Amino acid sequence: FDVGAIGLSSLYLDNIHMDSTTPPPMPSDADLRRLVHFSAGDGRIWLAGQRMVLVHMAALGALRRELIQTIGRELARRVLMRAGYAAGERDAALARQVRGEASLADMFVVGPQLHMLEGAVQVTPERLEIEIETGRFEGVFRWDHSWEVETHVRDFGSQDEPVCWMLLGYASGYTSAFMGRPVLYKEVACCACGAPHCRIEGRPLAKWPDGDKMAHDYDADSILMRLEDLRSQVDSLRST
Repeated sequence: FDVGAIGLSSLYLDNIHMDSTTPPPMPSDADLRRLVHFSAGDGRIWLAGQRMVLVHMAALGALRRELIQTIGRELARRVLMRAGYAAGERDAALARQVRGEASLADMFVVGPQLHMLEGAVQVTPERLEIEIETGRFEGVFRWDHSWEVETHVRDFGSQDEPVCWMLLGYASGYTSAFMGRPVLYKEVACCACGAPHCRIEGRPLAKWPDGDKMAHDYDADSILMRLEDLRSQVDSLRST
């Protein structure tokens, strides 16, 4: 399991502590909004020097549907989680850049605020405990208006299991990069399953009883190798 080295090593060496079971209100996101630039002349959009793309949610929903129908739900879930993880890692690189002089809490919520600014989901922190030096982390966040719930339920109806795969990957990628060590989240409630809100809980990998299984979702996975294995199994069955 690779956290992804993105130049944040100095972040967890700082002598900064924040331990709050009642997170303060999130700061204004005006500083983040100022980082968004539309360059109409050359057809590019920038977020703090990173190129972005404004994509129709219907297009992302179609891609999600095609993945599920082509490679199956489980593989599609893992692919989308890894895509979200990569996005979270990139956004974590902005936290210290944008709010390097702010409190640890205000620095951390750059991720949730960027997630909202990018149109992915509304995020409300319910519990946040961070100790950078010891690696302690516990976070509980409420999600509303998840784009993944909206598109998944439209295409497949109500579900028995949570469906916010890219959003979950984003939270894990962002927090792992921010903390400099693996921190994974579970979606413990999802609107697609009938809950009033989606809710996630995050903690260090070692604190999850099934952490190894959770981390496996982010391992590189070759679909072609899986298909080759299946073909070998079919050939063996035919011979038998």
